[in-house]
Amino acid sequence: MTSTMKRLIFCAVAAMMMLLSCSPEPIAFSGKDVNIDIQVNKVSSGFIKVKYKLNRSAFYLAKIEKAVPGVNPDDIAQRFMELALDSAYVAYVQWRHNYLVANEQYVADFTSHMLDYGDTEETRTFLTPDTDYWVFAFPVNKATTRPDGKLFWKLVHTPVDSKCTSIRFAYRVRGLWDYIYPYDTETNQLEINVPWGGMTADSLEIVESGAVNPGAFFMDRFDKMDSRSLQIHSGVYSHWNNGEGDGSSKTIFLPGHVYYSAMSVLDGQLTEAFDIYKFKYTDENLELQFTDEDSTLGDW
Repeated sequence: MTSTMKRLIFCAVAAMMMLLSCSPEPIAFSGKDVNIDIQVNKVSSGFIKVKYKLNRSAFYLAKIEKAVPGVNPDDIAQRFMELALDSAYVAYVQWRHNYLVANEQYVADFTSHMLDYGDTEETRTFLTPDTDYWVFAFPVNKATTRPDGKLFWKLVHTPVDSKCTSIRFAYRVRGLWDYIYPYDTETNQLEINVPWGGMTADSLEIVESGAVNPGAFFMDRFDKMDSRSLQIHSGVYSHWNNGEGDGSSKTIFLPGHVYYSAMSVLDGQLTEAFDIYKFKYTDENLELQFTDEDSTLGDW
């Protein structure tokens, strides 16, 4: 290597070091720079649908909880956030414990399981009609898992009566698959913003339960369900009834058996938005379609 080349390399390195020494130190991220816009998109007697929009991506805790009369969260903001995080951590520990007992190979950490990141949507179901709820969110420091910024919240009141009474369910059976389409009878359009649940039962199961009719059977089952025991849907849903499906049901269509499928909007107590369809399964070539006009109304 010539002396000229060595001098050029030395000058290049020196210039790079000078540039690096003059570069500003990276600014540490602070949750105090985060603003969370809480957009309440739909409220009915038993559910609230919310969107959280951030001015910059960050980890944060978002929750919907029943409001405590006479308490203003702004007056106790730090304590309010600490209590919310403690409650979330208690829920996480219980979830983690159950997974470890079940010998699961992968268990997410607190941040991954309990916190949100960036813009998100949430639908909280099984709420009480005519009740005040806090919808709130605040940034959380990932390293310390403590509050890191301001508390953002809104007070939302659930109405006495359901706002979803015009929702019905179209139903289709094709072989071992069935398909459910929630729609608004007033607009005849698919409804994708309303939470709903459904289940299928063999007529033999209904008879063995002692229920006076399928309507009583499903009413009893839905009344006993909550967000932990019922898969909650929004929009169109399909299921493979081969005994496994997506893991939410063990239903298997058997030739010659009569089945009842029930769907209900999850809006406080069961509403008029409730359909039950009856059909006899023959084979994998079976194709059936139902609308709310075909509902059994709970009868055999």
